[in-house]
Amino acid sequence: MKSHSDSVFVWGRRIWGWSDPDRPRSAVVLVVSNFIPLVGAVFLGWNIGAIVVLYWFECVIVGILNVPKMALAHGRVTTSGSWVIGAILYKVVAIPFFIFHYGVFLLVAGAAAIYLAFTAGGSLPPTTFAPREDFRQAFALLDLPVAGLFVAALALLISHLVSFNDFLIRRDYEGIDSISQMGAPYPRVFVLLAAAFASGIVIAAMGGPVWAVATFVIGKTLLDLRLSEAERKRHAA
Repeated sequence: MKSHSDSVFVWGRRIWGWSDPDRPRSAVVLVVSNFIPLVGAVFLGWNIGAIVVLYWFECVIVGILNVPKMALAHGRVTTSGSWVIGAILYKVVAIPFFIFHYGVFLLVAGAAAIYLAFTAGGSLPPTTFAPREDFRQAFALLDLPVAGLFVAALALLISHLVSFNDFLIRRDYEGIDSISQMGAPYPRVFVLLAAAFASGIVIAAMGGPVWAVATFVIGKTLLDLRLSEAERKRHAA
């Protein structure tokens, strides 16, 4: 009789149609998904604020996908009843705590991303927020390329779903417990957002030249590839 983990593994193979964990699919999809903001920066006039907002949304995706990873993670499996109860209790406590803690972190980072988007666009955020009119005015001042950002966000979502597929195929959930998985996204997200905000402030102060924005996107892509490879090697070990 198949275990729950085996069922998830089979589900992952059938949905995605891929079963070889050594093929560099996630790296290829990652590069393609990051190519969209590069095109936006070079040819469509996207400023650094819009791209930082996009990468903030990518951090939202990372957090959402970490919840099922935590639910699946079980590390060392035994048939002991006390181990099973303990593992369930870990998840019951860890998952809500992660959602709350990561959510607060994203709210703070999101506010900073929106402020950067205002300043990169040459505007100052409104000091008051009355319902409707002030919100509409604030959104208009942001002047975000909504349609383009939607396509770019969808591509990033697909990229992370492919990475999640690799998580299932490699059975990475068998090598990590839910508490360790809870902290797994933070190093990558901290590095990504720190680099994004630091670069964004500098580029906005420079006036947002296209070459600087394009360099930032390329650098972020290379950083993503490096962090993804490090994560893959850690799980393999």
